[in-house]
Amino acid sequence: EKKLADSEVSEEEQNNLLQYFEKKEREYMRLQRHKMGADDFEPLTMIGKGAFGEV
Repeated sequence: EKKLADSEVSEEEQNNLLQYFEKKEREYMRLQRHKMGADDFEPLTMIGKGAFGEV
């Protein structure tokens, strides 16, 4: 915000840039909260199958 205030950019453009950065930050934080699970991966080959699932 400080760099934007010091720059030669209009106030409307500053607000647009701030909104853009806030949106990107929200997307990034949402991805950070996402827990990884088996569905996030693609099986290449099945080595074996047991009581707890496929390996």
